[in-house]
Formats: sequence, C-alpha cells, structure tokens
Amino acid sequence: MQIPTIIYFSKIKLIKLVLISAIAAGSGLWFLITQPQIDAYLLNDVFVKNTLGVLCTAIGFFGFISFTVKIFTKNPAIVIAENGLRDNTSVIAIGFIPWSTMASITAKEIQVSAFSKQKFISITVKNPDEFLQKQRNPFARKMMQLNNKHYQSLISISCNGVQNSFDEVYQTITSFFDAYQLQHRDAERNQILQQEL
Repeated sequence: MQIPTIIYFSKIKLIKLVLISAIAAGSGLWFLITQPQIDAYLLNDVFVKNTLGVLCTAIGFFGFISFTVKIFTKNPAIVIAENGLRDNTSVIAIGFIPWSTMASITAKEIQVSAFSKQKFISITVKNPDEFLQKQRNPFARKMMQLNNKHYQSLISISCNGVQNSFDEVYQTITSFFDAYQLQHRDAERNQILQQEL
C-alpha cells in the first residue's frame, strides 16, 4: 500500500502570479484607455488594440482572482493516492480522478510568449464525456473542451503555484499511476488463470 503524497500551494509563487496577473490586467486597461500609437501597422488598428486590451484585462483579472483565492485556501493543491489523484490547482480543476478512468499521463510544454514556456501535466481519460458532464461550471467545461481540442486531453495540471518542482510532481503522479496499472494487470491475469482452472 502506497502512502498518499500531498502537494501544497506555495504562497510565494502564488503572490508572484497575483502580481503578474495584476500587471497584465493593468496593461490591458492602459491599452484600452490610452489607445497608444504603435509603429507596427497591425497594432495601430483600433479593433486589434481593443481586442488585445480586453484579452489582457480579462486574463489578468481572472488570474488575479484565481491566484488570490488559492493563497487563502487550506486545501492542498494535489493529493496523490493509491486509488487516484485529487486536483485543486486551478479554477477548472475537476477534483478527484480515479486511476481506473485514466488512459495516459504525459508532460507537455507550450510556448506562452516570446519569453516563456509553460509546462503542464496532461491526463487523457478513457471516457471524456463523463468528465465533461461532471463539470457543472459552464466556463470550466468550455476550457476543458478547448484543452481537449488543442492538447487531446480534458485535464491539464499546472504546477506553477505549488511548492514542488514540475519534475517532482510529474514523477510522483506517474509512479502512482504505473503502480496502479501493474497491480490491476496482475489482478486481471490472476482472474483469467483462475477461470481457466
């Protein structure tokens, strides 16, 4: 029997994420209000400026609220146990995900901007519709559908705001998943052998 691993939020990392979100929201508002003149032709278009301003403001505000809430939460970010994992890392987190419902777990990386990349843990489930129905929040359901469309996975776990490194979290999750699969295969093999006898 494996002892559960509990991964907590890092207050310092979350405070940094709150500040970055506030800067993004402030920059978006500044862009909307001042309508600055920019040398790039495309960025001087009013529609483009307004779209960028609204997007920066919305994403920054959403991040600011989400990360601020996580600073004050008492719940762990991720709990990894023998029967599955509980994800509480984001607003769209699904909660408990049994190992039996998972098809694969992979590490992915995307280019977020010209200066940074984002790593996340991608979990492919055997029955995506079941997880979409489980998600009551319409916004979260839409985000899960977008995840599935772009990354072929409904569930993405970000490690940006947790105490452990990405590699530590990924290694722990995959070792529990591998142990479950091995145990499950052995149980199936034994059942087949008993039926043949």
